[in-house]
Parts: sequence; structure tokens; C-alpha cells
Amino acid sequence: MKPLLAIGVVLSFVAVAASCRGGSGAGAQLIEQARHAMASASFSHAVTECHLCPPPIVTEYAPADRIKLSNSKGHDDWPYYLIVGDQWLVSHAGSRWLSESADHNHPFMVLGDPRVLLRIATDPEVEESEEMDGRSNHVVRAGTDSDRLLSEVWPAEQRPAGTEGEQPLHYFREMTDGLKVRFWIDARDFTITQMELDYSLLPADNEEEPPEDPEPYVIQIDYETPVDVPEEPEAMPYQEADRLRREAGRRIQPLLDSIAQYRSLNGLYPPSLDPETLSDVLPATLWPVNPFTDEPMRQAEDSPGDFYYEVKNAGSDYVASFYGWDATYSYIDTIRFGRPDEMTNGKPRQ
Repeated sequence: MKPLLAIGVVLSFVAVAASCRGGSGAGAQLIEQARHAMASASFSHAVTECHLCPPPIVTEYAPADRIKLSNSKGHDDWPYYLIVGDQWLVSHAGSRWLSESADHNHPFMVLGDPRVLLRIATDPEVEESEEMDGRSNHVVRAGTDSDRLLSEVWPAEQRPAGTEGEQPLHYFREMTDGLKVRFWIDARDFTITQMELDYSLLPADNEEEPPEDPEPYVIQIDYETPVDVPEEPEAMPYQEADRLRREAGRRIQPLLDSIAQYRSLNGLYPPSLDPETLSDVLPATLWPVNPFTDEPMRQAEDSPGDFYYEVKNAGSDYVASFYGWDATYSYIDTIRFGRPDEMTNGKPRQ
């Protein structure tokens, strides 16, 4: 997906004009009315065409300044991002979250947030009104305060030190310097219907080639689809979650060995994984302990440090998932991938 309260009253005309740093009085007033309306709104928008990432990418917004980005088809980066207050979080599955990850995509998420863009708008000018979906919209074109945008989107204390953060920070500055925004503001309730972001020249992939002038980026706001942005996300530092996941993977080995031993003795895989069922091959004193809870590992779907096990084909096959903090770290399906006890380095033994 910050502790900012919705503005309680619309400021006076003079104060409004001052807050928007110039521009026509009518434009400044419309910007402030939109700020007030959007502060308490929940909404989303979706990217259905993207040459850099597999769409759809859905970004959801909720008060106060919470943002969640979902890209379940993503491969290179995290499928889920979340901003809650001053927390920048990532996740593989979108249910539990990881903090303190070395990821620099969160600031770019905020560039599509109308609440932020309204706050840093400068010199707003009213253009001709337009009708969208049968409703009249004021159209306001504004510049942006790039320094304020950077400080609001990427506070200095959250920027990585040294050369690690130089490239994303440089790209962010190049991308947002001179950013212009057009707002379509619903004449009835002053919510944002649509935005058009006109970026300056983007950095070229090849420094020898001149950068291309991108087309304005249009964002249409959806207020109808319910949003799901956690207010108090269940989170763990990335390094700690990774350490516990690795420890869980080490501790399940006796359990995996006992599954194979049970099949050797009985001809079929065990009907369930528990100390009683496996008592002939795995003493209760050696039953693995969940490093996340310090309790015995158990059958519990999507529970960190636990597992899900199910026999197939009357005991001739099985599937098993072993869970880390925010995703499955090991998955076994003897039907699709073969039996682990008959594999070496992921390949059938010769």
C-alpha cells in the first residue's frame, strides 16, 4: 500500500492560493478542494499495458496515504509492495510482509498517487471543462515542486547510503524534474477522475542514444472496486525472515527422510504427517521444531515454519508445501516432479 489526518475544512481562498504557489485563484481552489476530497477516499488504478513488466499491475490506495501494489505476474522484482506510514514493505504472496529489504521501487509507486501530486502541485491553471462518463469535470493543469516531491516520496533517511542508491535516485530525479500534471476533478464531489502525467525526458538505456520524449501517462481512477490495503500489516525484517526460512529448511530433513522410510516399510506414503503416524521411523523426541514459533511443526496451511501434506493416488504419491514467512520455500509433488528419495540434484537417479 502516513499518519496524516484528512483536512477538516476547506481553507480560505487566500490561503489556498498561497499553498499552491501561484497560478489562478480558481485553479488553486480546485486543487485544495480535491486534496480535501481525496484525503478520505479509497480507490485504485490498473496498468493493463506495460513494456517493462507483465500486466495487470493494480495499485490500491486507502487513508491515510496507504498504498499497495500487486503484480502477481512479476518475475524480477517483488510481486507485492506496501507503504504504510513510514514502512516500506515487500512480499512474495501479499499476506505477510518483509521490512528492511534492499529495494528501491517504493518511491516510484508514489508517483501515481493523486494525493501526493495534489500536495506538490504548483501554478495551477484551469482549462476547459470536460465530460467523462456523463459527469462534468474541471480540468486543471499544474507543475510540480520536484524538491518537495523527492522529500515527500523518498525521505533522506530512507535513501540508501553510498553508491547503492545513486542509480535509482538519479533516475528518479531525471524522471520527475519538470513533471507536469493535468487533473480531471469531478465537479460534483471534487474527487480525481483521471490524471495525465507529462514527464520530462527519461534517461536513455544507452547513454550514446538520445533520450526519448515519452507520451503523457494517463491514470484513470477506480472508486467502484473494493480495495484491500492493510492498516497494521504483519511484518518481519527481511534478514530475520530469511534466516528462519533457512533454518526451517534444515530442520525438515528428518521429516522428509521419514516419509521415504515409511514408504519403504509400508509400500505407500504415510496418510498424514504427525508423530503418531511416523512413530516407527521418527521418534517423537526428534520431531522438527518450527523456528518461527519454537513449537513442533504441524499440518497448517500457509503458516510460517509449518507444512501442508496430502497423499494422492491412494498413497502412491503425495504433495507437500513447506512455508516460510511470506511464501512457500519448498514444494514437493511426486506426480509432477518425481519422488525426492529417487532424485539426485533434482534429476532421476540413473
